[in-house]
Parts: sequence; C-alpha cells; structure tokens
Amino acid sequence: MRTDGNNRTTDAVSQSDTEQIHVLHVDNDPEAQDTTKIWLERTCDRARVESVERATDALAVFDEGGVDCIVSDYDLPGMDGIEFLRTVRERDPFIPFILFTGSGTEEVASEAISAGVTDYLRKSGQGAYEFLTSRMEHYVNTYRTEKIVGRRLRAMETAREGIAMFDEDGQFIYANQAFAEMYGYTTAELLKERWKLLFDPEDREYVENTIMPAVPHKGRWSDELVQRRKDGSPVHVSVALSYAENGTMICVAFDISEETEAERLLDEEKQRFELLIEAITEYAIFSMDPEGLVTTWNSGSERINGYHHGEIIGEKFSI
Repeated sequence: MRTDGNNRTTDAVSQSDTEQIHVLHVDNDPEAQDTTKIWLERTCDRARVESVERATDALAVFDEGGVDCIVSDYDLPGMDGIEFLRTVRERDPFIPFILFTGSGTEEVASEAISAGVTDYLRKSGQGAYEFLTSRMEHYVNTYRTEKIVGRRLRAMETAREGIAMFDEDGQFIYANQAFAEMYGYTTAELLKERWKLLFDPEDREYVENTIMPAVPHKGRWSDELVQRRKDGSPVHVSVALSYAENGTMICVAFDISEETEAERLLDEEKQRFELLIEAITEYAIFSMDPEGLVTTWNSGSERINGYHHGEIIGEKFSI
C-alpha cells in the first residue's frame, strides 16, 4: 500500500482527485440554485451539480445512488435541512453533507453538528462560495479515499492469509483474524504487543537488530521462520514484509507447518528406503539419470559387478 505525505494511498488519491463529483444541491430559491450551480461548476471542473427544491425530492435522487456530496439549505418546504440531514445519516453515516444557509442561527448550527453535519457554512458574499468549493472538494476526496481504504481493510479482514501491520518499532497496529488465529491470540491481544512476541527469546535480538532495520532499507524482506504460538507450540511460517512510506510495515504470513511436516516425513521415508536398498546384497540395485549416468549403487551392485561406489557413480552404464 503506497502512501503520500498525508497518509492516503496514492492510487486512491489519484482516483478521488480526477473522478467527476456529483453534487446534490437542495434549495427552494431558484436564484440560489443557479448561483450555486454556476459557481461550483465554474470553479471545480469535476463538479456536476443537480439541484432540487425539496428534501423529499433530494432523497429520491440520493437513493438512486452516485451522489458524492450534499449541499443543502436549512429553510426548506416540508422537511427542513436538519430533518433532511438526519434522514440521510440513517442511509449513509459518512457522505459529505454541507449545510449552506443564509437563515441559520447558532441554535441551528448546534443542531446540525449534533445530527452529524460535515460542515456548516453561511451564505455571505462571494467568499462563501469560494470556501464552499474548497470544502466540498476536500470532503469528497476524503470520503472517496476512506471508502477505498475501507474496502481494502474489509478484504484484508476476510482474507485467508494472515495479514498484520506494525510500526518501525514492531508494535502491532493491525492484525486480521487469520493472522491472530495462526498464533493462537485474539486481535486485541496482539495490538498490545510487538512482533517479537512471536519469536523465541533467543531470536528476538535478531528480529530487532537484523530483520526490522532491513525492511525500511530494502523495502521488503521475506523468509521462512519458526515462530511461537501463544501456547508455546512452534509454527513454521512463510513471512513477507513490505515497507510503506508512512513507516508502516505490512506483514503477510502463511502457516506452512503441514507442508514442512510432510517434507520431513518424505525425507525420512526416502532415507529409510535408501538404507533398505543399501542393505540388500543379493541383488544389484542401482539408478541412472536420463543420459545413462549411474547415480546410485548399492552393496549388491558392488559385489556382483565389482565396481566400488566411488568408481562407478557418474560413469556411463555402458561401462
């Protein structure tokens, strides 16, 4: 995950900074509708303003989807701006909602804040419209970025592989359920700890002095490690660390204990088979590669053919 200086992902920033902005403007004054639409679309070439007179009409537009920001007056027929805001918040707690009014009071501002308004702006000359454009763009970019990051976090949370994040000191700042379960902890327990918790005490100095400094320097690090679960049992993992520009280290871990155990059993079986073959003296048993070079030679082959092991290995079978 790449970040800019504001700790936003750069691909999310580029997307939110270039996509068209659908602004839903609610005001029952036709002149105010025209002024706001002209000003926003002239000062922000990404803005597309759709104006309606009533909150009920605005809700119908909102429910169709695709709205990025709501700019609403307070004094509306049928349902005022605060009631409209509360209804919107029931549908979407985070979409930017700017109460842009010339008839509001301190009491209205207080109500709006309590209801979850994103910003409260007074209509007071040209400067108000300049500020409205600036605030609208900022809130929409933030809203879009948070949605992208939120989708990624949800994807990480449901991923089968273990994913964690920690700072340059190794302090956990995030761990998905798969990661926590791999080590027998809860996510809450890990967030109180540092990554070295998962290592044997004798390995923790290597973690702090070798692995952790290598990641910011090289940008990434990977290896197979034997770590410890909460109950003390070993877990063989394949770990990859990558470094984000904001100082966060992203860790992806796979439990390869079963694969490692299968390889160990296979090696043991192979060794037993080789010992068995070597113990047979009544028969000559040997193997060759595709080119006919002798690769193994048991004691029976030596007794029957007369060649010692060192003489025949690597020679053509035609000898």
